Amino acid sequence: MRVRSASFSVGVPVFSVCLSFLAPLAAAYELGPEQIVQAGGTNITVPGYSVPSFINWNDDGLCDLVVGEGGNGYTGKVRIYPNDGSVAAPHFTSFFYAQSLGADLTVPPVGCLGAYPRLIQRGADHRKDLLVGQADGRVKLFVNTGSNANPTFDGGAFLQVGQPGSKVDINVSGRATPNWLDW
Repeated sequence: MRVRSASFSVGVPVFSVCLSFLAPLAAAYELGPEQIVQAGGTNITVPGYSVPSFINWNDDGLCDLVVGEGGNGYTGKVRIYPNDGSVAAPHFTSFFYAQSLGADLTVPPVGCLGAYPRLIQRGADHRKDLLVGQADGRVKLFVNTGSNANPTFDGGAFLQVGQPGSKVDINVSGRATPNWLDW
């Protein structure tokens, strides 16, 4: 997995955005040379396409690497690489898969995409839920039935739109890449 390094700092809440250069958008920043992200001293590679995000998965104050994988014949899954380094120098040793109903959370792949995961916070329970865009164009919400320190998810439900009695699944026809924000 290749990323660009950055040399700047803008303070924002850890849960909302770990890559602080994303807010405010007007902030000046400079990108450094491309770097390969490693875990356990080995380049991170995933089956199919990788869809990374950098967010505090386990409420330990450190941003972790959350990576959607799948497509090209591989089932869509969500990998979590816990940061066992520091805020200034993230370090990853190994990964585990997000869990749904006691098993690896999976979504069906289509073509080149598997899972496009985004950790979100919604509702009065203040727990992190998982929004997953699917290759078929639908968006599934997996509700956290665990804790913020140890998220685990229900079986998921497709997000729907429409009037009561005539709701249909949100479907963008392919490669759903959702984000959750206050529009």
